[in-house]
Amino acid sequence: MPFKPDAGIWGALLSACKNYHNVETGEYATHRLFELEPEAAALYVEMANLYASAGRWDGVARIRKLMKGIK
Repeated sequence: MPFKPDAGIWGALLSACKNYHNVETGEYATHRLFELEPEAAALYVEMANLYASAGRWDGVARIRKLMKGIK
């Protein structure tokens, strides 16, 4: 890619990962998004939904702990 990906690109990748149940790539995209927008509540919800769709309830619990204090 000829330019540095921004939050919109990482968010689109995370949404695609949710559609295709690709947790590994979704985690990578989430880490990049946490660096760019750590206070974005939608990011936490998307990642929790990805974990839930893959049946990884430990991941959902971890994300919910991170969400405390995020509006």
